[in-house]
Amino acid sequence: MATYNACPNCDRKLTKSLLGGSYFPIYECRKCHKLYCHDCGSNNGKNCPKCGAGERFEKGRVVAK
Repeated sequence: MATYNACPNCDRKLTKSLLGGSYFPIYECRKCHKLYCHDCGSNNGKNCPKCGAGERFEKGRVVAK
């Protein structure tokens, strides 16, 4: 599983926090292979922001720096 510094689509980053999580997932669309996070996609990240397909898998994670 890959580790990212920011979302490849929207550049969303995660900073260390005492109250927050330490990572968020990056998904890859099974249809067009677009990489995105839950903030990028429609329907709470369930649909690809590029083609709208609902099939995805977790490709990696953005980790807190």
